[in-house]
Amino acid sequence: NENFTSTTLMISLHLVHNLQELEKDLLPEQKRALGTMSEHLIDWENYYTECVDLDKLCTKGEFFFTKESLHTADLPRGDKWQWNQSRSKKHLTIEDELDVSFCKLNTRKARGSTEKSPAFKVWIFHLRFVSDDTWLHFAWCEKGKVVTVKPTFEPVVSSASSSDSAYVVAQSPPPMQQPTLSCYMEPVEQLTLLQELSFLHEFTDAFTARQLGWVQ
Repeated sequence: NENFTSTTLMISLHLVHNLQELEKDLLPEQKRALGTMSEHLIDWENYYTECVDLDKLCTKGEFFFTKESLHTADLPRGDKWQWNQSRSKKHLTIEDELDVSFCKLNTRKARGSTEKSPAFKVWIFHLRFVSDDTWLHFAWCEKGKVVTVKPTFEPVVSSASSSDSAYVVAQSPPPMQQPTLSCYMEPVEQLTLLQELSFLHEFTDAFTARQLGWVQ
């Protein structure tokens, strides 16, 4: 495996299709695992790693291909827990092309530990390509640590002083003031308005008309 390169392992769409056809005889969770592996097998080079680290192995949704051993005893483990194979390995074969074995790993407390082991679920695949006896391994963490993304804040620099740069919370502008209407009129304006309305004297009594200056 020391000369393991992309030129030594070409995956055909025909092979991937045949592999997906084998899902029908599997349990639902096994179908999910095989589906995840076969979906990315065609471009496995994009997910290849030579370093199998615990963080990647235990983070939900992470997966990778590698030539390194993924046998249970060789996997990195926690200080107070270890891997536990929950079922016997499942074996699948595409005649003269590919042999596949895979299993599900959970965790259990390490000897002497009193802490509860983490609730991880990891799938491990071993793929042997028959024509050139080449091995490739795959790992997928279906249940593990969830990575949370913290919100980022951009610094806002005060124009008053360069030393006032800080992370600030933007404030919304004050509400706009509604204009107020005034009923006040200047005396000259009042007189002009009354004169313009003098035609209404025909529709009022004589006393009111005289008070408003509409009649003499």
